[in-house]
Amino acid sequence: MRKNVGLFALIKENYALIMDSDKNQLQRLPAAQRSQIMIYLSVMWTTIFCAAFGVWFWYGELILAHILIVVGLALTGITFSRASRGADGAETSQVRTPLASIR
Repeated sequence: MRKNVGLFALIKENYALIMDSDKNQLQRLPAAQRSQIMIYLSVMWTTIFCAAFGVWFWYGELILAHILIVVGLALTGITFSRASRGADGAETSQVRTPLASIR
């Protein structure tokens, strides 16, 4: 049982590092921009997993699902990387992220 408690704490901590905008690298951005980017990322991930399930259901092939996941990881990484670099000298309201230009 003790192993499970440590595992759950680790999962909770890693989840918060990605999903909690007060703890991830978007924390340096204004709250409105943080919220907007997190919404875009959540819609992107929902679309990826729905499309991945559809691909599995219809074709039984996982190649497209893996490509969608890799693209999602890349966009998330780029977004967090650019947000983190913005605090090192650039004006954080001027930080351009891949998803911030979608309107």
